[in-house]
Amino acid sequence: RLRMPHTWESLETLLLVAGHAIPYRMDRLDSDSGWFLKYFQSGDGPSYREHVEHAVRAAAGDPATLLVFAGGQTDERAGPRSEAQGYWLIADHHDWWGSPEVAARATTEEFSLDSFHNLLYGICRFRECTGHYPQRTLALGWGFKQERFHLHAEALRLPPERFSYIGV
Repeated sequence: RLRMPHTWESLETLLLVAGHAIPYRMDRLDSDSGWFLKYFQSGDGPSYREHVEHAVRAAAGDPATLLVFAGGQTDERAGPRSEAQGYWLIADHHDWWGSPEVAARATTEEFSLDSFHNLLYGICRFRECTGHYPQRTLALGWGFKQERFHLHAEALRLPPERFSYIGV
């Protein structure tokens, strides 16, 4: 087991942010030109930064939350950089939107390549970091993926009262 900060043992909530793209220009996150995007993601670049900001602000409001940015290495143009690393770097670049304490409760999950794995591996990462499973799981991402994530949560047998989705 990895040695994580002992304070993480008391965390109860997983806030999972499913990655969708990898940034490469921090000075251009508000346009597509700051991102490695697939053809079907045209126009989506600014939304990914927004997902990161919403997640940081949500985590700032609950000190019992571990923020997990999830997503693997999905674009060969980015080299070995993952979606998760990119999102963490965005939060850091923006100084955690005035909530630097969130950085001490944030980590990445580097291997998921789809939404089911985002959720499954995110839960596993929470356990790896805290030594126990989350009491509550929140997933944050595109609003249209809400039903999909609820189906994934059901497949993983998460009790409905312990899972929520935040659509952005």
